Formats: sequence, structure tokens, C-alpha cells
Amino acid sequence: MPALQKIPGFALVALLALVLFVPGLGRFGLWDPTEIRNAEPARELAEHQSLTKLLIAPDVVQPNAALNQLYPRRPPLPLVLPAIGIKLFGTSELGARLPILLFGVLGAAVLAWALEGLRGRRAALFGAGALLCAPLYLQSSRQLLGPSALAASLAIALGALARARFAPEASRRGLAFALGLVGLGLGYLSGGLLCGVGVPLGALAAASLLCPPDAEDLVGRLCGYAALVAALGVAGTALSGFSAGQWSPFLGGVAHASSSVSFDQVARAAGFGLYPCSAVAPFALGWAALAPRDDPRRGAKLFVLTAAALGLLAASMQADLAVDLGYATLAAPALAMGLFLDELASSEPRVALGLALAAGTALLARDAFLEPESIVAVHAGETVKWPIELRYGPVLLGLGLAFSAAIGALCALPRLRKPAMLAVLATALASAVFLAQGATPALSKHLSFKSIFDRYHALATHGEPLGGYYVSGHGVQYYAGGQLPALSGPDALADFLKKGPAYVLAPSEQLAAIDQALAQRGLDYRVADASSSRFLLLSSAEVPDENPLRRFVSRTAPSPGKKLAINFEDKVELIGVDVPAEASRAREGKIPLTLHFHVKAPVGGTFKIFLHLDSPAARVLGDHDPLGGRYPTTYWTPGRFVSDPYDVDIPLMTTTPGVYTIYGGFFAGERRLKVTSGAQDGADRALIGTITIR
Repeated sequence: MPALQKIPGFALVALLALVLFVPGLGRFGLWDPTEIRNAEPARELAEHQSLTKLLIAPDVVQPNAALNQLYPRRPPLPLVLPAIGIKLFGTSELGARLPILLFGVLGAAVLAWALEGLRGRRAALFGAGALLCAPLYLQSSRQLLGPSALAASLAIALGALARARFAPEASRRGLAFALGLVGLGLGYLSGGLLCGVGVPLGALAAASLLCPPDAEDLVGRLCGYAALVAALGVAGTALSGFSAGQWSPFLGGVAHASSSVSFDQVARAAGFGLYPCSAVAPFALGWAALAPRDDPRRGAKLFVLTAAALGLLAASMQADLAVDLGYATLAAPALAMGLFLDELASSEPRVALGLALAAGTALLARDAFLEPESIVAVHAGETVKWPIELRYGPVLLGLGLAFSAAIGALCALPRLRKPAMLAVLATALASAVFLAQGATPALSKHLSFKSIFDRYHALATHGEPLGGYYVSGHGVQYYAGGQLPALSGPDALADFLKKGPAYVLAPSEQLAAIDQALAQRGLDYRVADASSSRFLLLSSAEVPDENPLRRFVSRTAPSPGKKLAINFEDKVELIGVDVPAEASRAREGKIPLTLHFHVKAPVGGTFKIFLHLDSPAARVLGDHDPLGGRYPTTYWTPGRFVSDPYDVDIPLMTTTPGVYTIYGGFFAGERRLKVTSGAQDGADRALIGTITIR
């Protein structure tokens, strides 16, 4: 520990970030389409331009006309950085991502350096820690996304300008101003004038007007006047207007006419993007707004408060009118949290504040448990179809609750402040490491083609061909090295597989239709890779079969724990169920239940399965698609047995203990399949059994 005390805060932050986040950077694949939209143009830039040109004057209009149409002109820095990495280290995930990561680490280090000058080493660790653990900053700094370069640029600009203008001591003021100007330039190159330049200058001008420098501080006054003039100039460029479909340096993208993103969507993404510090940020910014006039850091606090507000407004406008770069002004709340937590660590106990922070963080932890995709994929831009097999909610909940307890103790319990400070930093970093080393690589198996192509290359040792069944896009091209043979329709698929050992990339949602079509054509096939929830690798070669249908769909009758005989319109018979005698709301939280069906005739439509667990006081619902959507009833083939496993969630707060009667059946909209024989309640609900919930 004494040795660590000798390391400057900014150097310790940079070292810690490199040690924690560089490992595994090239292990997970490029997300499609989130990363591919930057990776493919960057690869084109690296292929057609020299390293010197990339460093000095890159041409970001892609030489490939078709590619340029698909990926219209955007700020250059998010493309140039990965292009430099590809040029230096080759076309790989590590080569493309490493410059982005180093740029993100630089932004965090400059922010820590700024906080050291404003408040001290402890504030630097708090603020930079909050920035690095924020999912929106951390993950976009490890992946090829637009917000990464802009977020790091704003961290440099806001941090350096805050230290240059508001640090109590004038040491290294010239360096801080120089870094601030560099940050503004990088902000323009990564996000345009509105967010990359206008936000820092607007905040500096506003803070200088609200908290003017001393009369003898000529440099400070000139800084404030210059910022005001420059901010007005940036705002004035908007008056020149911009046309839909045209590049706008003010917006940092190609303007479009239609409204697509609302203010509350940006605010929601910003909240989840700061987890687990999301609840601390509003308190820190409110604390800054209430700074008394005699507070020596009042100017810095007003600066970060204004920057956070302007950043939210700019992000909403930018997303609404041009390219969506997300809430990239994460440095502003990080600066505010660094000052806020450092002051709390040295002030008198504040029990009410500690309870409020702990309660707010606990509520956010609950939201993270219910919506893990809002944390793990907050930076994706597109809505991610969350794979049911990824259960990150409990981990995020546990980390959030640990952070909640630590932040509450920091405020309210003076005797525990030192361990509480360490716990705050430790739980925040643990959350960041989990996202970087666990959640992101695991989710990448579902959002990237890398693992599927790796599996294909490992199996196809003799050059067996690979085709594509209703798959397309630049993500496939990137990993395939070109277009795959397109297979349109079951006949083309069957003919391709019949020619000999071959492999086919197909959407997982097509598996039931493929299974039925190939069975009708008498063709045996295997699923060589089923690790992705989006795509499957099919094969006619002798390879291990990972077909998820083989476990649950067969021509052999299963042996259920409880036998039933309930007939639905002579199409499907419920022949049994596996269900425990009791379940605990607190311990298990779920009821593992498996329904076993015998298909007697074509069902004639797409039906969902409903489960009603009824007691006199409450009802627990378990509506779902059969086999998680992998085997719709449209493709249920007569003569087959279908086993449908499903975990029924037991709401902890609204479920009363007692004996529940289990009913089930099939529905499509308002229609239910009629129960023509067997135990039922008269409303076409099959009587399945009972369970005790404690």
C-alpha cells in the first residue's frame, strides 16, 4: 500500500484500467451490426490508405461506393482509430479495438489528473473509478462504437478545462489549457460541433459567468470570455441550417428529417449507462448546484453541472437529427461524483443522505436484475434480443446491493469510512470486471458470427463448403471473407447438403421449419454449433449433434413424473408433467416445470402455452412460446412427442404463500384450444396439478 501511495492518481488509474480491461480484448467477436458498421469501413480505410495518411489526413469517405452508401459519412475518429490498429496489428478484433481502448484509458487518466488538481488523489480515484466502471464508457471503450471516441474526447476536454480554469493552484495551468484545446479538437473529430465542442465551451462560459474569476486573474477572465464567444459561434452555426441527407459538421453526422429518439430515452440510457453509480450521479449534481458562494470549488461544480445538462440536451438533439452517439458526456457526472464522494468522506455523518443513496442504488440493482440487457448492452444502439440462457440478473443485483451498502456506510457511519471507501471502489471495479471479462464475451457469442466461423474452420478440415440459408450482411462477409453461396428455400438447402459433407449458416428461428422440411425430404442433418441464440451451423458431415430439438422432440414417449391424459381438440394430448411438490419464493424464486405432449394431428396455427397457478389470494402466470420459441406449434408433426421445459417465475413481493392449483393450455390471441377430454375447469384450462409455494 505505501508503494501505491507514491504513484500519482492518474497513473494508477491508467495502470489499473490496462490491467483489468486489456486481457481478452480480442477473444470475443465483433457484434453485428453494432461493431461491424465501424469495423468494415475501418478495414477498407486501412486497406486503401497508408499509415501516414491515416495519422495526418485520412479520407473517411470509403473508396468502396456501395460501402459508403451503406455506412454514410460520420465523424472520422471512430473509424480512423480502428483503421490504425488494423494497419499496425492486422485485421483482428484485438488490432481494431486496442486503439479505442487506449484512447478510453487516456480519457480516464486525464479526468483523474484534473480531479487531483481540483480536490486531491482520493477524489481522482472516486471520479475516474465511476467513469471506468460505467457500462456506457467501459464497454464502448472496448468495442468499435461511435460513443467511445466522443466520450474519451469529452473526458479530456472537460477534465483539462476544469483544472485549467478552476483549480485552486495555478500549477500546470498551461498544460491543462493545452490539453483542453486538444480535447476540443478531438471532440469535433469524434462528435461534431454540437456535442464535441459546444458542450465543453458552453459549460465553461456559463460557469465563468455564474462564478467570475478574481479581478487579478486575467487569464481566467480571458478564458471565460473566449469560451462565451466560441460557444456562441458554435450555436450560430446551427442558424445556417442543414438539409436532410447532407453531412452536417454541427451535428457530426448526416442529418435526417424524421424524429427517432426522445429525451427520456436518452436519459434512461444515461442512467443505466452509469451503473452502479447511477443513483449517486443525481445527488452529486444536485450537491454541485447547492454549492455556497464561499465554496472554493463552486466554479468547478457549476461547470460539471452545466456540462451534464448540456450533454443530455445535445445527445437528445443529435440522436433525433443525425447519428445517435448516445449520452457521451459521462465525464461530467464522473467529475461531480469525484468531488462529491471526496467531500462526503471528510465531512460529518449524513445518515439521511446515506439512506437515500443506498435506497436509490438498491432500486437500480433491482432494475438491473429485471432488465440485465439494459446494463450489459446499453451501448449497443439497437434493441438486443436477450438470450434466455444468459442469467446475469443475479450477479448485477448482488454487485448493486454491495455497492448500495458501501455507499450508505460511507455517508452515515464515520467509524467505517475507510473500509467503506475501499468497498465503494472495489464493488464498482468488480462490476466493471464482470462486464468486461464475463458478460460482454458471453453475449458476443449471440451477437457475433466469430464463434460460429471458428467452429466451422475447426470442423471443415478438408475444405467442406459453407452456405448461407437466409443470412446476409456485412457481419457475415467480414468473417467469411466474401459472400456465402445463398440458399433460398428448402430444396436449395437440401440439394446443398446432399452433395457431400457441407455446412450451412442458418437463423436459429428457422430451425423448426428446417427440421420439418428436411424430414419430409428424408435427409438427415446435424447441428454442428448451437452456441448462438441467433444462428446455427448445420451440417451433413459426421459431427457431434448439438440440435436443441433432439432433447425435447422425438418419436419415443417420455416418462413424466406425473401421468395425465388431457386432449386438446384431438390435435395434442398432454400426457404428463414434471413439477416439484413445493417451491420457495426466496430460495428458488422459480418453479421448474416440464409439460409432455403427444402430437396427434397438425395443430393448424401458432399457439403459445399458458400456465395459471391459482390460489384464493393470488395468481402466478407462466405464458410462453414452446421450447423458448424454437419449436412453434405450426411445425409440430403428428406422431412426435414434445417435452416443453419452462421456469415459472415466482414474484417475491406479490405472491402469497399457500397451495396453488396449476392450469394450462394453448392460446392464440383470444382463442384457446378446446379441452375435449380429461381434467379441466370448464374454461378450456387443463387441470395439471398442485404445488405449495412457501
